[in-house]
Amino acid sequence: MSDDHSHQLPVMNAPFVPAKSAAGFVVGMSFSEAVSRISAQDKITFDERNMASIDYDNFIEKNEGWVSHIQKNIQDQSTKKQIVFRSKIVVLNFASNDILYRIVVGGDYQSKIGGVGTGDDIAQIGAGYSVEFNPVEDDFILYKDGEWVPGLHFWTDAMQPLNLVPHQVINFVSIHDVSLAG
Repeated sequence: MSDDHSHQLPVMNAPFVPAKSAAGFVVGMSFSEAVSRISAQDKITFDERNMASIDYDNFIEKNEGWVSHIQKNIQDQSTKKQIVFRSKIVVLNFASNDILYRIVVGGDYQSKIGGVGTGDDIAQIGAGYSVEFNPVEDDFILYKDGEWVPGLHFWTDAMQPLNLVPHQVINFVSIHDVSLAG
């Protein structure tokens, strides 16, 4: 991915690079770097102390810009941060060490891999590609020429194996490196 930061974020047609990048963000970047990249846009930050006064999902659905959300685990005192664009069109998940480990895109995201992207029927995956349902995470794992493609999963509307529900619409694509999740 180039270092050209002149695009308005998110970059809705940035290619999927499994385990590396999507939407103009790079897996492994810091929370502060992501915030500085989007700082010219509307950003609201809040944490669990005022979550009781805000219906989070409703708030995200109505937001037209970026929202930074901080989750604190009371038991182990860890903190995870999330930055969300609009109605979860782009979700950036950061580990407790403030490193971006997952980029999730949905909605009107325009890029495709294997001929499919958000809004497409996963059964229409292109030649040379295949998917396998992962019952542990309720998502689909991508294969290219029979080889597993790490760092890219699809989430569909049905979240079921294709033999049970042959036609499923891709709602979200996850680009990730879970080894960074901590």
